[in-house]
Amino acid sequence: MEGSDYDDMSTENHGYMYRATSELKIYTMATFMTVYYRTPQYILNFIEWVSTALVDAPNMFAEDFSRFVGIIRDADVSTQQGDEKNE
Repeated sequence: MEGSDYDDMSTENHGYMYRATSELKIYTMATFMTVYYRTPQYILNFIEWVSTALVDAPNMFAEDFSRFVGIIRDADVSTQQGDEKNE
């Protein structure tokens, strides 16, 4: 027996199936390799996102709320001063 054991396999008759399975294998391997290599970065991004949601968001809400209350208070004071001038 000379050459490869696969000499008698022809891809001419099964070209579509060969290409489809070959592409499926390539895409599957690419997906798994991407997940394997990028998982540490994904974990760090997720931790940063959670910390932002749990720590920064409430602080920003409190800061925005205090500014809003200050604006309302200033508007109320200016309205009262305007009423005093009209009397």
